Amino acid sequence: MFALFGPCALSGRARGLLVTASASGAGDRQPGAQGDAYEPDPRRWRALWVTLVAGFMSLLDVTIVAVALPTVQNDLGASPAEVQWVATMLPPLSRRAS
Repeated sequence: MFALFGPCALSGRARGLLVTASASGAGDRQPGAQGDAYEPDPRRWRALWVTLVAGFMSLLDVTIVAVALPTVQNDLGASPAEVQWVATMLPPLSRRAS
């Protein structure tokens, strides 16, 4: 019998999930046994929401720039190459600013 331990990515602690297997097969484990006492970290939902909000804000930022680019091009007299550079460089630069 052997055991594999994998850290819980969102817990911040070295808490692991115990997985066991034996040479006789997986059918000899009973559901609800002592090794099945893993409880996920309740903070995982907060981490999910933070990730989703950050992704939404990035999408919103790129959309606003895409809508404003024709006006910026006309008002500043920028060439299409310069406008394309702004649209290409905005996502990496906005990630560095935060």
